[in-house]
Amino acid sequence: MGGISNFIIELGKFLKSNGFEVSVICTDSKGNWFNRIHQEGFQGKYFNSIIYEWIPFGRVLFARKIGRYMRQQSFDYIINNHSFYIHAAAGYMIDRSRIIHVIHNQLEQMVERESDPLSDRVVGVSPRIEELARQYLPEEKVTSILNGISLPGKTPQEYRNCADRPKDILFVGRIDNRQKAVFLIPAIMAYLLDRDISVKITIVGEGPDLEKLKQLTADKSLSEYVSFKGRVDPDKVSDYYDKHKILLLPSNFEGHPLTLMEAMAHGCVPVSSLLPQCTDICIEQGSSGYLVDVGKADEFGQRIAELIANRDLLNNLSKNALTRARDHFSNTASHQKYLELIQSFEGRKMERAGYPLINRKYMTWKEIVPFRLVLFLKRKMWSTK
Repeated sequence: MGGISNFIIELGKFLKSNGFEVSVICTDSKGNWFNRIHQEGFQGKYFNSIIYEWIPFGRVLFARKIGRYMRQQSFDYIINNHSFYIHAAAGYMIDRSRIIHVIHNQLEQMVERESDPLSDRVVGVSPRIEELARQYLPEEKVTSILNGISLPGKTPQEYRNCADRPKDILFVGRIDNRQKAVFLIPAIMAYLLDRDISVKITIVGEGPDLEKLKQLTADKSLSEYVSFKGRVDPDKVSDYYDKHKILLLPSNFEGHPLTLMEAMAHGCVPVSSLLPQCTDICIEQGSSGYLVDVGKADEFGQRIAELIANRDLLNNLSKNALTRARDHFSNTASHQKYLELIQSFEGRKMERAGYPLINRKYMTWKEIVPFRLVLFLKRKMWSTK
């Protein structure tokens, strides 16, 4: 279960415990996480967009379908997590619902897209996202609420000292090179092994670049040092944090990564990309982990080598990481801020008159062309770069 999916489930549970009726509407691909919706006592509905995305004007038609449904339901509050169609159909809802868009990604083009003028409020999950969103929206429409995590129980006694844990390096996340920079992993491992630092890495996750990553690993003769676990049940991921010494997060961009905070809460020492106002909010450099310039495989290797070579350093950073996570990363504070935001809305909603039903920022003449054809051509262009 990815970070956004986890965010939706945990925030929904909190709101439900505070007396709200919670529905989860999925307008994109339905992952395995969707099965948890009814288990948690939420209402759930899935709209399959595939057919619409293969036909001319298909996304316009699908947005109308979503808009009509949302208008009929008359939700008091809509908390949108990167659903293009909620943006596109905003005109159907603005006189009945308060619309909050949560932006989970600091990629500038994503922030620009998600900064919807028809929203009641835009929430960035890091100060960097808030800063970017204010370039596109009035200051009073934008705020930031840091992500939080469910803190774990006690670390198993046999892993009390980080240096005694049986596994070396862990990567948890979507296997997607564009965001997660997973193709750096073979280079980092080669750096360590070339210096006779015999370590192994466990890779948890699946994604579009999994097979290519496996091939790169084999090409560098690293297969015996890399273990691919694929998709792991969310309840089992904590076992991986507990058993590993170091978390590797080489991402090119993030929002406010749950994986990083979860690892720290288990005393797994992070070696992460330095993403200003994002990962440096979580990690105190040299105290609770290390921050490395984006894309620098040698620097990642150097930091990991330092930790592997020095038991005391590893144990100290592990204890500091765990303390920092427990003191600052609980989702209790995060969820309370969302509740306060919801409760802050007063007075009349936007007047529907004067707004088109389909949000023109998201639906332009380009929608004549089937979306899947556009996506196919873009991927062809990316692959040739």
